[in-house]
Amino acid sequence: MADLLNLRPHRKEAITISGFGESNKKTIGTSPSFHGNQEHPELPSNEMIARKRAYNVINRLAKEPEMLKIYGNIINDQENRGFIEKVETPDETTNRVHYIPHHPVKKDSSTTPIRIVYDCSCRQDSESPSLNDCLSSTPPQLNKLTDILTRFRYGKYALTTDIEKAFLQIGLDEEDRDSTRFFWLRDPSNPKSELETYRFKRDLYVDNVLTSVNTEEAALNFFEESRELMTNAGFNLRTWKSNSNQLSNEATKANVLDKDSETKILGMRWDAKSDILTFAKLNEDRIDIDNSQATKRENRVLEIKETTQNYDWKYVPTDSNPADLQTRGISSTQFKESTLWMQGPSWISDENSWPTWTPQVKQETLLLTTTDDSEKIKPCVLNGISKIIDLSRFSSLKKLLRVTCYVFKFVNICKSKRPYNLRKYARHGKDITKDEIDRATRTWITDIQNEKFSSEKSATRKPVT
Repeated sequence: MADLLNLRPHRKEAITISGFGESNKKTIGTSPSFHGNQEHPELPSNEMIARKRAYNVINRLAKEPEMLKIYGNIINDQENRGFIEKVETPDETTNRVHYIPHHPVKKDSSTTPIRIVYDCSCRQDSESPSLNDCLSSTPPQLNKLTDILTRFRYGKYALTTDIEKAFLQIGLDEEDRDSTRFFWLRDPSNPKSELETYRFKRDLYVDNVLTSVNTEEAALNFFEESRELMTNAGFNLRTWKSNSNQLSNEATKANVLDKDSETKILGMRWDAKSDILTFAKLNEDRIDIDNSQATKRENRVLEIKETTQNYDWKYVPTDSNPADLQTRGISSTQFKESTLWMQGPSWISDENSWPTWTPQVKQETLLLTTTDDSEKIKPCVLNGISKIIDLSRFSSLKKLLRVTCYVFKFVNICKSKRPYNLRKYARHGKDITKDEIDRATRTWITDIQNEKFSSEKSATRKPVT
């Protein structure tokens, strides 16, 4: 199987694997200790940042109780299967301790809409190493994607399978487990419950198999032999997909056939029935981004915001942003000829030419005053909301209405003698009420009507003679 998948190790690593095999013949599924890369600063605990990010994840998931439940069920399932374990006495250990932040990522799946990503690249600060930095660095074993895809469709019959929970199937040495701690709720049904400490008992490995053969007989042999081999090592080849009818029939009998119409293959989609690999939707007139790409972008932006709170971000105008070529849509001809996509903006290599952003200040001025005659905050009335909020800067009605609500809150706060921190209010995610949203909606409708139908409104006010 190693020959077929081209996974033969380099000589140096082959010696290590050979030695490990001799000492673990009777304990298949147990990994050696990862002693790590010694040429790095001491690994910090990361406890504070992991705790903070755990709260961020919980607060975000609490807004969608069903997602919080699913997230908790995934962790509970991992514990029940022996992949992770609770740390009953977190302070009583002589081993190296390190905490790993984690967060959800949405999936295009009806059964499991999210998966958990453990951020082993998280650094406590710019001077500290991450867990990934401390692992031993060996020669790369990954093949080129083009080679993998070529082998996948080199033979007449292609097939793919994945190993169930493969990244949790290799035992982790006892003394290394405290380096893989993470936080989660003691009571997942209660977002306000205390955090509990967990740690991994098993190691992380990749889990997909892609290959092709020239005959259906060879496909069936691969199906039977690989399942037997992997089962003996404690692995379950869970789902199979192939353009071989005979293999599909056998997979159906064994209840391991992938029932999705399309299967993800290295970022592309494979329809086994038609035997067609497709990229993101592309035609001659326009490059569009489908829902899965939008979801990935949303997750990535959220991850960047969480992990780079102390970084200084610079401004990039829309006409200099390569990402906008695809998000806004251009023709395939324009895309091929674009120097912006291939080389980046012309100013990128000259820091002195980097653009700066200056907010556009309109001539209209909003005068706010405070009154001492009453502690009661009266409802804020703003005539001509479009003179205060630039409608053209919003592509989402939901965002426009929420910003309008915060403007109302700000005006009311300025009229009050009570101290109030609006930024803190917004950051802590205080919910905007339905009444406030309705009021903001009515304000905008009235304002647009006054602008677009002023003559008609004036006519309706005139007395009928």
